[in-house]
Amino acid sequence: MSEHRAIRDERPVRSAEFEVAARLTHVRLELALAMQTLRANVGLTQQELADRLGLNQPAVAKLERVGDHKLGSIMRYLGELGAELMVAVRQGDDAVQVSDDRDRLLVVLPREADDWASAAGMDLDAFVMHALFEARATTARHDTRRCEDHTAGPA
Repeated sequence: MSEHRAIRDERPVRSAEFEVAARLTHVRLELALAMQTLRANVGLTQQELADRLGLNQPAVAKLERVGDHKLGSIMRYLGELGAELMVAVRQGDDAVQVSDDRDRLLVVLPREADDWASAAGMDLDAFVMHALFEARATTARHDTRRCEDHTAGPA
C-alpha cells in the first residue's frame, strides 16, 4: 500500500496558471464551435459572411478557429449573424452580467438543471421559462390571498 501512496504523492500538482490556461482553451473552443454553428444555422458560407463583413474568407476561417481574438472582431462577427455575445462573471454563488443586453438576464444554474429539463421532456430554456411562469403564478395567487385576508377584516 505504501507503494501506491508514493505514486500518488509524486504526481505533479496543477498550477493556477495551468488551470487558467485550460479554462481559457475550453472557452475559446466553445466560442469557436458556437460561431461555426451560428453561421451554418443562418445558412451562410464563410465566403458569404466574409463578403458581408468586408473581409476575405481566410479571415472568417481564422475567426472560427480557436485563437486569441479581439472581442470587437467577435462581436462584429456575431452581430452580422443576428447574435450577440453575453458575458457574466461568477464568484461563488454570485454572478454579474457584463454584457449590454438589457432584455435578457444571465443566471447561474446548477449543471443538474439540464438533467431536470431532459426528465421533463424540455430543453433547458423551456424548462427555466416554465419554472418562472409557475413561480409568477404562485406569487400572484399568494398576493391575491393576502389582499383577500386584509379586506375580509377580523373574523
